[in-house]
Amino acid sequence: MSESVPSDPPVPVLGACRLDDRAEIAAVLRRLIDGQVPVTMSDRSGVSLVTALWAADESGRRLVLSADPTKPEVQALVLAGEGEATAYLDNVKLQFDLDDLVLVHGRGASAFNARYPTEAYRFQKRDSFRVQPLSHTRPTARFALPEGASLQARVLDLSHGGIAILWPAGMPVPALGDVLEARPLQVDPHTEVNASIRVVHIGAPGAQGVRLGCEISALTPDDTRTLQRYIDHTQRRQHMLVL
Repeated sequence: MSESVPSDPPVPVLGACRLDDRAEIAAVLRRLIDGQVPVTMSDRSGVSLVTALWAADESGRRLVLSADPTKPEVQALVLAGEGEATAYLDNVKLQFDLDDLVLVHGRGASAFNARYPTEAYRFQKRDSFRVQPLSHTRPTARFALPEGASLQARVLDLSHGGIAILWPAGMPVPALGDVLEARPLQVDPHTEVNASIRVVHIGAPGAQGVRLGCEISALTPDDTRTLQRYIDHTQRRQHMLVL
């Protein structure tokens, strides 16, 4: 009897905790500043820029973020006039709006000014099932390098929204907040997707390389379903192997 094809599972939704207490918002913003935590600014068109929060003036109701005016992303965000900030504290995602976004210039430096947020959202750690690939599939992610070269990294584990890869030893390690384009992310010999992944954790260097924990930040709907089918199939196979 042939195996029935499972229907596409729904896209998982993260549980979000809304922060609207002034003291709590001030505390998380201070942690972003003190820890020099990378902050990704993005707008509705998909433009994104990794920056840093320099100051949070609650009394003046303003935020100040670093900006390099020579980058085209900076000009695009200024034209949008608003956006969203995303950062990670203790591997938990924090998001808040950036309204009234303007670019200001000072002595030797430029910066974004934005309205101080009255609310933020903290997204709890993902509870979606994380699978370790079956030994015979050997999933890999291929990343473009300068001058047309490419790098292939082994996938260590995978979930609906996260991925851990082994960055090869001897290669420059991406920084926290960097967005990498996995084109393709090949999960088995017959299945691959294109994914944008954001580095949220960097492990200690080892003999074979560095473990990078990443958030999958961009997939097409078709690639999302393809990845979910692979994870669900792998989960069932692993469960059968331990019975």
